[in-house]
Amino acid sequence: VPMCPKSCRAFYKAADQEAAKRDGCPLCGAQVFGADGTPFLNWEYLPLTPRIQAFFQNADKSRSSQLYRSLFEQGSGSPVIEDIFNCEWYHKLRRKWAKFRGEDLGFLHFSLMTDLALGIWTDGFSLFKRLGHDCWPIIVINYSLPPSQRFLRENIWLLGIIPGPLAPKDLNSFFEVIVAEFGRLMRGLDNVWDAYHKRYFTARAFVILAGGDMPAVAKLMNFKGHAGMAPCRACRIVGCQWETQPTPGKRPPPPHYYFPHTAPDDWNKKPQFRDLRGKDYDIRSL
Repeated sequence: VPMCPKSCRAFYKAADQEAAKRDGCPLCGAQVFGADGTPFLNWEYLPLTPRIQAFFQNADKSRSSQLYRSLFEQGSGSPVIEDIFNCEWYHKLRRKWAKFRGEDLGFLHFSLMTDLALGIWTDGFSLFKRLGHDCWPIIVINYSLPPSQRFLRENIWLLGIIPGPLAPKDLNSFFEVIVAEFGRLMRGLDNVWDAYHKRYFTARAFVILAGGDMPAVAKLMNFKGHAGMAPCRACRIVGCQWETQPTPGKRPPPPHYYFPHTAPDDWNKKPQFRDLRGKDYDIRSL
């Protein structure tokens, strides 16, 4: 998948690629394609489909994934969340019709023993301490396997590594190809060999969660992060803008926000924000 040389975003859709050939990266202005139409940098995406097909061709893994979820649902009557399969969100999905981009697929989530429950995780890390070169791996965890197996290296599926050198500004653009493949996985892969039951079947997979550390989740949710006016993804706290003085001859600095329990008395310059925030915050009930 073509991507910005500064790792701002990926260009999966044909329309985005044509725009990038003409105008460069919309976020930083860097050239994405050479004169011959070849991208300067590609993001190597590793498709999940062949690995799911190979997964079910392994009789032991196929058996573990099919039996674990069904036996767990039958035997777990505990009110304590012991695994993802006795949490409220999973049971809500079980009662919902599967849809992809508004299209009703005609079946319920996890209606078959062979349906896989997958989670997507990402995080950024620096390759070198001094250079600050960021890389962002994107992995898939198969929650249909027992906890003793699902986190083993052989059972973790790598979808790709965003190579840097900087953290992506539009992380969701790298997920466009992932979403497209999961649309096909939700509809089902025909003629997959199940080595456990010795038969061909239609394999389906559903994303049950996506996560990462706080910066990664902020990017996935299109949040500004800790420097934003509304930085928290768990509550509705809104900050007050700190008035910064621009340096002559330099570009004005970005706005800075702080979060006092009580807003300043003269904080009326932006009434729409004042209405959103209110006057006081009770730290015991954010």
